[in-house]
Amino acid sequence: VAFASGAESALPFHLLPDFGACFEDQTGRNPGGWAYVSNSEVKNGGGGVGVIMFNANGDVEHYEKLLEGTSRNCGGGVTSWNTFISCEESMNTHCHELDPFGGLVSEDESRTALGGLEGGNFESFASDERGKHHRVPNYYVTEDRSKGPLRRFRPTLGSNNLSSEADPTILDWTNPYRKMLFGNATIDYLVLEPTDDEARQGTFYWTTDKEEAKNSASFTILMLRESTSRMESCTSRRDGTRMYLSLISTMPTIPG
Repeated sequence: VAFASGAESALPFHLLPDFGACFEDQTGRNPGGWAYVSNSEVKNGGGGVGVIMFNANGDVEHYEKLLEGTSRNCGGGVTSWNTFISCEESMNTHCHELDPFGGLVSEDESRTALGGLEGGNFESFASDERGKHHRVPNYYVTEDRSKGPLRRFRPTLGSNNLSSEADPTILDWTNPYRKMLFGNATIDYLVLEPTDDEARQGTFYWTTDKEEAKNSASFTILMLRESTSRMESCTSRRDGTRMYLSLISTMPTIPG
């Protein structure tokens, strides 16, 4: 990676870059600067995460790896405390939390509990922290396969020093890095129950039965594909557009 100074990074930029995110430098070491964090989707342990550092003028100043030795780091997300979540999209792999300004860490240090003990084939991470000082937050992870259920991760109070000393019934948000997503949690999975033959409408519930959720995901995807196929067979473009908009607008949504 070429730097504004004329020098180059010791390491080449990682191969197969995928999902990334930008972070303002709040360390004080690079006032006004920022970091671009990016996944590497190389398989068989050749993936990982890299970061390019920019100064306040947008000039490249540094490049390094934040994570190595993982496989097919594909999607992920960003936490409210400004860390990067990298999801491995390979069988029985995991989701990793990384500090954009913290340097290289080992796979064992960065592995969260989002994937449970068995891991998965993960794609994306999202959070719902509304009313976070009065209720346990929800974190969601998707799996990129036809029988990949949406999982919900809810941290357990008292686990991993998450409870507030002042009030043990609420979470301590002072420093959630390597705490919030690393301790014990309740993990359950989304089940969709379409009420029509095109999966346009229906109900949902959460279950701890992963196989039930996997079957639900597979069945719902099949129904959506069949519905889309019927939509594409419309002879009239106007009718096809109308059906498509109807399909999108009535799809089941995930609750906040």
